[in-house]
Amino acid sequence: MRLRTTLAAAGLAGCAGGADADRWRTERLLWEGTPVSSAAEARAAADALSAKGELGLEDCWRLAIHRSETLAMDLEEIRRLEALYGQAVAAVLPRVVLQGSYSRQDTAGVSSSAFTLGERTEWKVTGRQPLFSGFREFFAIRQARALREAREHDVRRARLALYGNVAEAFYAALQAEREMETTAGSLRLAKERLVELRAREGAGISRRSETLAQEAEAAAAAARLEELRGALAVSWETLRFLTGLRGPKRLADATPLPGSLPAVDAAAERAAAGRSDIQALEREADAAEEAVRVARAGHWPTVRLEGNWYLHREGISEDVDWDVAVIGELPLFEGGGTEARIRDAESSLRTARLRLERLRREAGLEVRRTHADLLAHLAALDSLERRVASASEHSEIAEAEYRQGIVTNLEVLRAFQERDEALLARDRARFQAKVAAVRLAVAEGRGPGGSA
Repeated sequence: MRLRTTLAAAGLAGCAGGADADRWRTERLLWEGTPVSSAAEARAAADALSAKGELGLEDCWRLAIHRSETLAMDLEEIRRLEALYGQAVAAVLPRVVLQGSYSRQDTAGVSSSAFTLGERTEWKVTGRQPLFSGFREFFAIRQARALREAREHDVRRARLALYGNVAEAFYAALQAEREMETTAGSLRLAKERLVELRAREGAGISRRSETLAQEAEAAAAAARLEELRGALAVSWETLRFLTGLRGPKRLADATPLPGSLPAVDAAAERAAAGRSDIQALEREADAAEEAVRVARAGHWPTVRLEGNWYLHREGISEDVDWDVAVIGELPLFEGGGTEARIRDAESSLRTARLRLERLRREAGLEVRRTHADLLAHLAALDSLERRVASASEHSEIAEAEYRQGIVTNLEVLRAFQERDEALLARDRARFQAKVAAVRLAVAEGRGPGGSA
C-alpha cells in the first residue's frame, strides 16, 4: 500500500512538473532577453519586483507582463495551435487499434457448418498507414506550424504594446507628482505672502485689494493641488491595474530624453520589414498558401495500407493469422465541393496578402507620426526651458522691486503665476516627450534598450 502511494505521488509530481514545463514552452516568449529561464524563475522575479521600494519603467513593464490576462490568453491560443499541429502530424503516422467483436445469428433451419456458426467472437490488432493523399497532410503540418509562429509574433507585439501602455500610466503618475510638488511650492509661497500682506495692510502700507488678490491666488493653488491629488490617484489606479501592485511605490525615472533621432525614412523601412505584427501576418499569408495546397490536394487520389493481426477467430477463417491490403481511392465527382474549397482558400490568401500590405503601410505611417510628435515635443521643450529661465528671473526681479516700492503686489503675483505656469508646461512637455519616445520605439518594434 505504501509503495502504491509513493508511486502515485511521484506520478502526480511528474505530471505537475511536466505541465509546468509545457506552460513554460510558451511563457518563455514573455521573458525573451532576460535571465529568466523557467516558470518558477519568472514568478520569483515578479515577486522580487513587487517587493522593491522603488520601481522604474522597465520594472513596471515586467510586472505588467507577469500580470496581463491578455498575454495569458494569447499564450493559450499558441497552446491550442500546438495541439492542432500535433493533430496534423498524427495524420501521417500509422494508426493501430485493438478491435474485438461478438456476433450472433439465427441458425434455425440452416445446416451447421463453419459458415453458419450461431455465435462468433473475434479479436484483432488493426493497423492503418496513409501512403499517398496528394501531400495534404504535409501541407496541413506546414500550415499549423506557420499559424503557431504567427501567434508567437503576435505575443511579442502585444508585449511591446503593453510597454507603451505602462509607459503612459508611469509617466502620468510622475507628471502628477511633479505638478503637485510645483503647486505645493506655489501654495506655500502664496500663504507666506498672504501673511506678509495682511501685516502690511494692518500697518497701512498695502491696500485691501492686494490682500484679497493674494487670498484668491492661495485658494486657487489649494484647489489645483486637490485636483492633482485626484489625477495622481487615477494614474496609480491605472498603473496598479496593469502591474498588479497593491499600493503606491516610489517611481524612479532613469530614462534620458533621446539626444538624436534616427532618420524617419530608415526607421519606417525597418518597422515595415521587421515588426513582430508584420512578421505575424507574413506567417499567416504562408499558412493561407498551405491551405490552398491542402484544398487542391482534394483532386488527387489517396492510397493507404491496412493490415490485421488476428489474436482470436472462429469459423472458416480461424487459421488465418493476418492479412494486408492496399486501398486506393480516386475522387470522380463530389458536387464541386473541392473547387469550392479551393476558391475559398484562394480568397483567404488574397485577403491575408492585402492585410499584410496594409499593415506595412500603417507601420510606416505610425513611425512617421510618432517621429514628428516626438520632434515637436523636443522642440517645444527647448523653448519652454528658455521660458522657465526668463520667468524665474522676472519673478525674482519683480519681488525685489516690490520691496523697493517700484511695482505693486499684483505685478509680483502675475510674475509668480507666469513662472509657475512655465514650470508646469516644461515638466508636462518633458514627460510627454518621454511618452512619445516610448511610442516611437514601439512603432519601430523596439522595447527597452532596443530589444524586440
